[in-house]
Amino acid sequence: MSWRRIWLLSLAFVVALGATTWVLLQRSDAATQIVRRELQALFRPLRVVGCKELDIVDGRLTALEIRLDDPGSADASLLAIERVVV
Repeated sequence: MSWRRIWLLSLAFVVALGATTWVLLQRSDAATQIVRRELQALFRPLRVVGCKELDIVDGRLTALEIRLDDPGSADASLLAIERVVV
């Protein structure tokens, strides 16, 4: 097997792996779960992380409906954000 064929097969594998990863993150709830887990580690009383939009090409993550509840009161919210773009 020539080095050109090995290089082309390696390139095709990397492109296929990148495309599969991109489709998986776009179609699944994986990005939302990652953001939710990290925010819960920082802020224990976090209650809601709404829908997400992940745009890998532009490098942008958009989270909708983030609410941080007051741990001392069941009714009060410390923070309520409709849309965050990172």
